[in-house]
Parts: sequence; C-alpha cells; structure tokens
Amino acid sequence: MPALKKQLIQSLTLIFFSTLLLASHPAMAETDLADQKKLLNARVMSRQQNMDHAAHLTPVDKNLEFHGVFLRLSPLR
Repeated sequence: MPALKKQLIQSLTLIFFSTLLLASHPAMAETDLADQKKLLNARVMSRQQNMDHAAHLTPVDKNLEFHGVFLRLSPLR
C-alpha cells in the first residue's frame, strides 16, 4: 500500500508540473492571412533592394501611345 501511495503522489506531481509548464508557455499562432502578408512583404523588400527605380522616371513619347481601334458599324437594313 505505501508503494502504491508513493507512485500515485509521483504521478500526480508529474502531471501537476507538466500542466504548469504547458500553461506558462502558451503557443501564439498567427493566422494564415498574417503569415501570407509577412511573406509577401519580405518578398517585396528582397526584390526592391536590387531594383533601379530611376528607370521609371523616363518620359513616355506621347506619339507612341496606343489609343485603340474604333470601328464604325453600319445600321441594320
């Protein structure tokens, strides 16, 4: 009987301290959307470091712009 009581006390002590350990360090998981946003921001930052943004400042020749094709439709007869 004393051996059984000692084993029970050891088991309860182990359960108590393991529960206390798990409760003191809760897992804080981020949502998938927050993880995707962080990944996208990291990708953008890594690609922008090697990009020369001065090339975007060159003016565009207005004569080379495409304005579309316009067709005149004949009335139905």
